[in-house]
Amino acid sequence: MISRTPQAPTDYYAILGLASTASPAEIRRAYRERARRVHPDVNRAPDAAARFAALTEAYETLADPARRRAYDLVRTGVADRAAWNGTGVHGAARRNGHTAPPAEPSVRGLDVHQTVRLSLREAAFGVDKTIVVPRREVCPTCHGTGAATGAAVRQCGRCHGTGRGHERGTECRQCHGNGVIPSVPCAVCGGAGRLEDTAEFPLRFPPAVEDNEVLRIKNEGDPGPQGGPRGDLHLHVEVASHPVLWRRGSEVYADVTITPEQAAHGGRIEVPTLHGSAHLRLPRDVADGARFVLRRKGLRLKGKWLRGDQHVTVHVADDECLEESENSHA
Repeated sequence: MISRTPQAPTDYYAILGLASTASPAEIRRAYRERARRVHPDVNRAPDAAARFAALTEAYETLADPARRRAYDLVRTGVADRAAWNGTGVHGAARRNGHTAPPAEPSVRGLDVHQTVRLSLREAAFGVDKTIVVPRREVCPTCHGTGAATGAAVRQCGRCHGTGRGHERGTECRQCHGNGVIPSVPCAVCGGAGRLEDTAEFPLRFPPAVEDNEVLRIKNEGDPGPQGGPRGDLHLHVEVASHPVLWRRGSEVYADVTITPEQAAHGGRIEVPTLHGSAHLRLPRDVADGARFVLRRKGLRLKGKWLRGDQHVTVHVADDECLEESENSHA
């Protein structure tokens, strides 16, 4: 029986004069440079049109991340199968009674999103916190391949080797995001190559973090399939509401309730601030909804010399509200 070595696909990297590790910017630059030289409008060679078509096909394949991953998978898979037939390291491994899965292109892991809840003061002044993040780790048994020892792998027909699902930020459900399917999956991870786990992060949250702000920590998300790099960790900050205070940037705001007597006679009242209690002097006959400013009782943002202010809105309680308040404290 004659064994056939599979035909290698067109070498798009060679057409563009690039290494297989070329960056997207290098791919664009190489295409522009060569297109100017081989375009049929400027190149009178008989094969100019065919060369330009091949150049365009190479560029369109390598410029698209998903198509490039699928092409790389086929390209490296063909090389591996050739070696498997006895012309390389895998051929030697086979002759020695061992098997090895083919090398796959590096695919970045998914990002991990975690919500972190901070108090108003923690968000304002910064805080040290240790957070626990659910994420996956590389399977220690198969070392991320998803395959049992000695098992072969084939390209996933659902995602065509990209490892990605139809929706953005999801993994292919058939191959668990690996891009390949093992003939015998790893008994520990079930072919996923990664296991559910948690990680602890001692973090320093900077001052003046805003509600709904997202802090990104690079390379601390899920590990990529087949030994690919980790994704990022995104921390979504939720600032807990304060009974009196809230803030926008460096400015702080407060609603304070006073009695009709305090509104009529004026005088000093205590107002909570981010820095502790402060005294506010009220004039006589304060109207409901009157606004006052406590200078420099806000926050000093990064790069600013002065603190912001605290803005105080005074609400005059009516007799019914006072009676309800007295009954609630009785």
